[in-house]
Amino acid sequence: MAAKEWGIPLFEQKCPKFKGTVFTWIPGVRVDVADWYLILYHTGDLRRYGEAGGDYSKVIVHFLTHDAGVIEPLWGNKLSTRIRFLLDLGITHIIAPDFSAWALLPLAVQLYEHYRSMVVTHDLCQAGFTVIPNVCWSSPQLREINLTSWNLEDQQTILVDANHTGRKYLKADQRLFWDGARQLQECLIPDRTCVWLYVSTPYVAKKWQTLFGAATIIYSRIATLRSLSKFLKRLMRSGGEENG
Repeated sequence: MAAKEWGIPLFEQKCPKFKGTVFTWIPGVRVDVADWYLILYHTGDLRRYGEAGGDYSKVIVHFLTHDAGVIEPLWGNKLSTRIRFLLDLGITHIIAPDFSAWALLPLAVQLYEHYRSMVVTHDLCQAGFTVIPNVCWSSPQLREINLTSWNLEDQQTILVDANHTGRKYLKADQRLFWDGARQLQECLIPDRTCVWLYVSTPYVAKKWQTLFGAATIIYSRIATLRSLSKFLKRLMRSGGEENG
């Protein structure tokens, strides 16, 4: 059954294709090496990006992390406060939030979490943000609802959060993700929609590209922190002679 039949707000924007490079920004990364920077809300990174001389018009705010303290406050009257804060900074782009709907939860809870995600996404669109669809799925019984919420045939850019899909996760969880990814591909118009794949390891990125072709790979904040930490350690061992 489609999302509309369940009374779930549909995504009505047409997300454009973004020109140039995009990657996750964390403190220590330059602010002049990419065209777009994904920055996690509620970490202090937005403030540090501005202090480093970053241009907020190049920022895409996201909530790809744990629910407590970051995603949950979006449900209720605190959303308007966060909207005003982001607009006052000059931020105009945002990744649609995803209230976690794990497949082990009762179907009713999963459906409610997806409903909340789409309601908040609708409010962000109404506030004037350009919202990038964050296409997620959980149990197979709800997959049609998950996918039909986004009007995928109209989207030139979508994000898929594959941050919890690496080899360390249960085989059943991996199977749910990849089965849903195959169904997603059937909804996309070839050569029209650019998929941003948000990952923690190269393993998932390579598997996606093997199965479905090209995607824009964006490493998660944790993966970017690890990468920067390794680079700094190499730099210290080399006496500061290594180039970034």
